[in-house]
Amino acid sequence: MINRTILFLKSKSKMTISILICMMFVWGVQIVLGGGNRFWIATTGGGYLFDYGYLNYTAVFKQHQWYRLLTNGYLHNGILHLVANGFALLHVADLLRMKITEMEQFLLLNFGIVLSSFFGIMFLPYDSGVGASGGIFVLIGLLIFEMIFDLRFAYDVKQKKLAFRYIVIYMLAGIALGKYTITIHSIGCAIGGMYGILRRVLLKDRRNKNI
Repeated sequence: MINRTILFLKSKSKMTISILICMMFVWGVQIVLGGGNRFWIATTGGGYLFDYGYLNYTAVFKQHQWYRLLTNGYLHNGILHLVANGFALLHVADLLRMKITEMEQFLLLNFGIVLSSFFGIMFLPYDSGVGASGGIFVLIGLLIFEMIFDLRFAYDVKQKKLAFRYIVIYMLAGIALGKYTITIHSIGCAIGGMYGILRRVLLKDRRNKNI
């Protein structure tokens, strides 16, 4: 089991593994710093670090704590939330390696977290939250866009059955988590689609210049 896990992780991009290590480190620091029962912090979130980093309209726009637009993406509501997002990131990043570089993925994930967080609390100022799913859904949005416009790529994606099925289940599961999650995910997906359009336009212009 351990050997299989090691082989699985070795097959993934260094960017993805680095991001996951950061998220796990933050989760560990959350537990160590405390601010409540450490068992409940580990399983459901909360604590001192959580209070300083979660997404909140008042803190961001009235107290100008803009860093929360990014830090909330590295905080999670417990280990199950972290694992669900971690596997989603591993799978979608692995599929997108056929289309974009690891650096593009890194930038898309982090800018996606910031942008989806910003627009999310603009639309729902009385809600708050944490998690990397806004950025992950930017990658999913790009994945869907590329699958629509490149049928060969869509076929290759579907051949990776474990990754494809997990992403579908992950998307559907988000619907059950309420309007805040649905809003964040929808915004992320839209940003990913728009990046896909921009990327295709730029690539087309580059090809035309080279003719």
